Amino acid sequence: MRIFISVVSLTLLASPGTAFASPGGQFDDSKNAACSELKVHMAREYLNSKQPDPPWYCDFTESHEFYYIVALRSGDPIAFEEGSNLVGWFAVAKRSDMILEFDVANMRLVPLAPFAPGITSPTGFPVTDDTETAACDVLKRRVAELKSALGKPESYWYCDFSRKSDEYLYIVALRSRASMSDRSQLVEWFAVAKRSEVVLGVNLAESRLIPLNDAIQKVRVLKAPH
Repeated sequence: MRIFISVVSLTLLASPGTAFASPGGQFDDSKNAACSELKVHMAREYLNSKQPDPPWYCDFTESHEFYYIVALRSGDPIAFEEGSNLVGWFAVAKRSDMILEFDVANMRLVPLAPFAPGITSPTGFPVTDDTETAACDVLKRRVAELKSALGKPESYWYCDFSRKSDEYLYIVALRSRASMSDRSQLVEWFAVAKRSEVVLGVNLAESRLIPLNDAIQKVRVLKAPH
């Protein structure tokens, strides 16, 4: 990420988000809405301003069911190292205000994080194995940390991977079942970034990503099935 200001927060991953909607009450999944959300967020977090930097514009490179991959650029390359006009690469959720960074070097979604001037790639976020097993381990650990009284994954949890998964994101139903002969119980639906430790919630009815805490709040008490 090539940007000249070094302060940003992780609040979009930890706090409830509010999806932006059109005047008719329908969620707006347009590129214009996604670009506006990204620019406003970056102005607020990096510039301590409510107004986006006028020269900023969005270069959309990929569109997935739940998010866009976007290069945020500036019309004023003088402010950037080596005259580049790239502010950074991002994944901007459709029908939601979730924003992640897109780690181009490792082709993955990672949290927004602080950067020093001139740094061009994310640091501090380990690259995980690109397997369903690794993603399931990350998911179970995160849910256990936030919800389970034991603080560790339960042995009867398992992951059911959806066909809605894409190049960068697994869509996963976390389920519980005491034995193969028992009926499984849905814990909740989640999104787990491939090659990353990012875990988000998923609202399948509205086809949008939601903050992890919102999904965790819908999980009541995790008990062993009977």
